[in-house]
Amino acid sequence: MMLRRDFVMRFYLIRHGQSTWNKENRVQGHSNPPLSEKGRGQIEKLIPRLKREKIEKIIASPLIRAYESAQMLVKGLGIPCHTQKGLMEIHLGSWEGKTPDEVNRLYNNGYQKWLKGPSKMKIPKAETIVEFRQRAVKAFTEIVASETKERVVLVTHGGILAALISHWLNADFDKILLNIFFENSSLTIAEVINGQVYLTDINDTCHLHDP
Repeated sequence: MMLRRDFVMRFYLIRHGQSTWNKENRVQGHSNPPLSEKGRGQIEKLIPRLKREKIEKIIASPLIRAYESAQMLVKGLGIPCHTQKGLMEIHLGSWEGKTPDEVNRLYNNGYQKWLKGPSKMKIPKAETIVEFRQRAVKAFTEIVASETKERVVLVTHGGILAALISHWLNADFDKILLNIFFENSSLTIAEVINGQVYLTDINDTCHLHDP
């Protein structure tokens, strides 16, 4: 069966570059560490890849590690950027700023339990997985409904990518989150055709290895 391609929107979903807390292996959530030097280099390598795609607009999470990544893309691509709070990472409450070892020590092996089933965990002062997934899907749905550009970059976070992909594929969120490691500055591409989402690339990092 032939698909009608009346209006195809292509979204380039990017996980932010490495942050200083990524480097230190700390839980981030809504906390605001900046990009590391390596993270800035990762985004610089992404710019030539995106230049070939004729990107028209950037929408970013307002968290510093994502917004700083987006501003580097703005400078490199010469296109506008807006922020969308719905693209922020999951709020991880009392765990934020701590290493996995610290979480295990302070919260009864909480990190090890989380690795076995994130959706079952109740993290103090944190957003629930259900709330987070609903927020992520709502944000993307609103962007699709309001956007008139055909090629749009979304600069966001690993948790958001897992939430959206699990929704699009009707897949188990925990399995997507734990079994796909979205690299810093990775590129995931989704096309929306007549309201249906089609994934064309997941976690592409070829630009990091270009000469």
